[in-house]
Amino acid sequence: MILGFLIAAGCSHAPTYDDGQIEAIMRPLAYEQEIDRKCEARQSVFDADLFVSSLSGQSAARASEILSSVSMEVAEGEAEYVCTVELYFSTQQRANDARAMWKALKGNS
Repeated sequence: MILGFLIAAGCSHAPTYDDGQIEAIMRPLAYEQEIDRKCEARQSVFDADLFVSSLSGQSAARASEILSSVSMEVAEGEAEYVCTVELYFSTQQRANDARAMWKALKGNS
């Protein structure tokens, strides 16, 4: 009984996100991750993967769907168009905005 209460109490601190928030955070992070991978970035840990792993249930499933969709889209793109400086910097800015939103929502939970 006490263990169940402690588990429930521990889980109550996990942030919850609605579909719009998941979309607003996941899509920019997914583009950043997949463009970096396609363009041979040296990163091994990406915020898109971290965001998915921070979620559970339907939220994790939705974020995974977005990541999969973006991954296929970027994979189909020609590297000469995807790996441009302009796209890199605009993707980076949107990802930074998504990280700020994620941080703010985590802080409000």
